[in-house]
Amino acid sequence: MNTRHSKLKNAQKLAKNQLKTIQGGAGDCYLCASKRPILINGVYRIDVRPITAAEIPSCNADPKYHVISCGVPV
Repeated sequence: MNTRHSKLKNAQKLAKNQLKTIQGGAGDCYLCASKRPILINGVYRIDVRPITAAEIPSCNADPKYHVISCGVPV
């Protein structure tokens, strides 16, 4: 079994769960998410943080991140 692949899958699952918790808010929600899982305390995670529409350009300008709009890639 490819452990790297399963770690990646777990990280993607984690990110989806993070998205669900943030989606509860009203209006448009955007997230700045790491493109690749990063190792945090021995666990692969996809770093996701909520941002406003005004912050989208700064997220896009960082090559490590991309914008997700409420779970849908932008």
